[in-house]
Amino acid sequence: MLKSSVLREDFCISTIETIELPEALRDEIESRYREEFSKSDDYNGELFNVVSFDINSQLMEGFFTDYKSWVVQRVRRDAFQGHEIKALAVSAIIQCGDCVILGKRSREVSQDAGLWEFCPSGSIDNQCLDDESGIIDYTSQLKIELEEELAIPAEKISGMELICLIEDDEEGVIDICVRLSIESPIELPVSNSEYREFRKIPLREIDSFHGDNSVLMSPVSSYLIQKSLL
Repeated sequence: MLKSSVLREDFCISTIETIELPEALRDEIESRYREEFSKSDDYNGELFNVVSFDINSQLMEGFFTDYKSWVVQRVRRDAFQGHEIKALAVSAIIQCGDCVILGKRSREVSQDAGLWEFCPSGSIDNQCLDDESGIIDYTSQLKIELEEELAIPAEKISGMELICLIEDDEEGVIDICVRLSIESPIELPVSNSEYREFRKIPLREIDSFHGDNSVLMSPVSSYLIQKSLL
């Protein structure tokens, strides 16, 4: 079940003191990850765990935690009751001329494998943290993902607009959805480690594309189209 919240320009993400998981749960995470995931998924960086979001003040608070805890939570949700991890991510709708960009996820990735989604997207990591203020700059993550996934330099961004926040309780992910305007022309890569292919879809055809591929769309991207949030 997805739900969305309005975001304003004064939206702010701040870090708070880390809330430690119980020792028994930490032990289970280590054991489960080592047995089931370490060979297929050797990444264990940090992600930002959202603790609270006040829609009136537009203040979001949370802390960084390790990726493997979120991975294990996806298969052991009952063990995380009262200690849920909500990973914060960014998801961009790129508008280039009259087109938007969609990418088809690789079948090798751990989330939304083989599905179409607006791209770039990615989880917030600690590169976005200003150590002095404790503030997270989500726009820096967007720029990183734009260059890594689409080989588009940040200098090509001509406009950036917050759309909304989308929370996916089942996946334990909260997406900051942003509209990016990109200067033409751009040349998309054929594929990469995260995406099998990319397409430019005219905005006037996006509803038709969604209708033909609804079961092959990521939940967040499908929600954005269905709710006419583009």
